[in-house]
Amino acid sequence: MKLYVVFNNHSNNPELLADWGFSALLETKTENILFDTGSNGPILMENMSRLGLKAHEIKKVVISHNHWDHIGGLVEIARKNRGLTVYLTELHKELGDTLKDLGARVIVAKSQIKISDSINTTDVFENSIKELALVCNTSKGKVILTGCSHPGIVKILNAIPGPKYLLLGGLHLFRTPIEKLYEISRELEKLRIKFIAPSHCTGEDVIAYFKDYFEKNFLYGGLGAKFNL
Repeated sequence: MKLYVVFNNHSNNPELLADWGFSALLETKTENILFDTGSNGPILMENMSRLGLKAHEIKKVVISHNHWDHIGGLVEIARKNRGLTVYLTELHKELGDTLKDLGARVIVAKSQIKISDSINTTDVFENSIKELALVCNTSKGKVILTGCSHPGIVKILNAIPGPKYLLLGGLHLFRTPIEKLYEISRELEKLRIKFIAPSHCTGEDVIAYFKDYFEKNFLYGGLGAKFNL
């Protein structure tokens, strides 16, 4: 399995187009799955093209939550892929009608869903925002993809059993007091996550904090990052 970050507002690759939002592509032996779609369809497509990835080969899209910076490229992907399967936590009529007109199959997640033999969603965490995370079962351990972690990253990870190899995505911790960051870092250590790769809405200062705290267990998770799993 290969994992590519194809949309992100954090980047150190001048050949790619950074913009606010998040999206990651999973290449498995049998299919390609997109997690979130960033905020801009043309930028998503351009980044995938520059990375040598083929948008028309994506068969499934999993959306963490229905914020604009995670669904912005969804219609563009659906245009490229007749018969696309889309998993959402909630569906607004206008978007649903557009997707169905483009031939997409839309599934609204109420609980954990099996996406493929090695990939499943978490349950849908419900507070002010309905959000899920994606769990990839690899030979190295579980890889967890998060969109924004609005329910709280510790709460999300506590709901995922088993060894955890990599946490990648937005953690929504900007403006978090240093004492709380230390507490969260200690909780992540207790959960024995081997690598952490925060980006998107985590906050630049928080990303720097995690880099110092986790040291060799911190990985770059911005635009263009690639992982062989």
